[in-house]
Amino acid sequence: MRLFCFYGVIIFLSQIVLLTPGHECFGAESNKIDNLTLADMVEKTLQKLDPIIVLYIQKRDQDFPGKPNSKWKSVNLFGTQGIGLTNRTDFMENITQDEMDKNLPVQRQISLIKNGFSYSLNTLLNHGTKSSNQVLYNLIESQCISSWFKQHSFTYYPDLIRNKYDVYVVPENLEIINNKVTIVVRYRNSKLYGKDKRKKITFDLLRGALLEAYHLEQLDLKTNKWYLRQAYDVVEWQKLDDGTDFPKICEYRFPSSTKKGPSKLLTTKLTVLQVKRPKNFDHIVSDFRFTVGCKYYDIDTKTFHEVGSGERFEELRNKPTNCTLVKRALGMELEEFNKLYDDLKW
Repeated sequence: MRLFCFYGVIIFLSQIVLLTPGHECFGAESNKIDNLTLADMVEKTLQKLDPIIVLYIQKRDQDFPGKPNSKWKSVNLFGTQGIGLTNRTDFMENITQDEMDKNLPVQRQISLIKNGFSYSLNTLLNHGTKSSNQVLYNLIESQCISSWFKQHSFTYYPDLIRNKYDVYVVPENLEIINNKVTIVVRYRNSKLYGKDKRKKITFDLLRGALLEAYHLEQLDLKTNKWYLRQAYDVVEWQKLDDGTDFPKICEYRFPSSTKKGPSKLLTTKLTVLQVKRPKNFDHIVSDFRFTVGCKYYDIDTKTFHEVGSGERFEELRNKPTNCTLVKRALGMELEEFNKLYDDLKW
């Protein structure tokens, strides 16, 4: 769980109905909502919240069973622009470390998804990776907040609700209970993927259909009962300057064992420190570069390259340790970003 540590946690968004006078409120009694209406509500919010930048910290204070000093912490800067799975730009800059590595030099990672390509740069080692396929894309996606409010595992939520994916099926005419809608997602081909897996995704209509929970459940074939395998939940909300609801604290729970069957769930806590709505997103990501001397691996061609003074990716000026998106994104000095990490005590 180092450079590409699974950031299980990461943030839910999706607002459409604001809690302001004149907007519809949903009664506490059960009602129905059709899939297209819910999907349109979610998509309207994504458009409203695009682009967006979020600064957040994550911490897991529990050790894996039998693995002392396996606690984990990170500080993360995430930004995204674009709706859907294509024609979008995402970036992530983060510092992450396991407790067992606390005496090793801290490594900062910058990742970028842009124009169908994925890039990553380790600023300490000056090593990078480039790819146009889903290998690196998936590694970056697993770290991004967009996995919470836009899509998950290459599944864009509005299109999932509209039943546009061959892999999944969502019931029609969804039920509203206490102003919330929970969709139960199953695999269309149960013979191929199995009948023992499902996803339960909850949208809060009074918070503009923001994604409130994403649960992965599995069927215990011995007891014939469903148990929780992984869970993402918003546990505290905040309001942005424009009155939009937004997660403040989230929790990601995941199994402590890879063995089949129920197991103890460990919890990673995510706390949002700052949310920004940038006016010039492209200007921010233009600061990303493979620096001079960077050795990067091209996953497509399976070849290694070293950036020389005559080669260019975006710009090649700074030393790798100075390369950062933090200053343009937040107006924050890199030293302050590093201090956020240092202040996270084990």
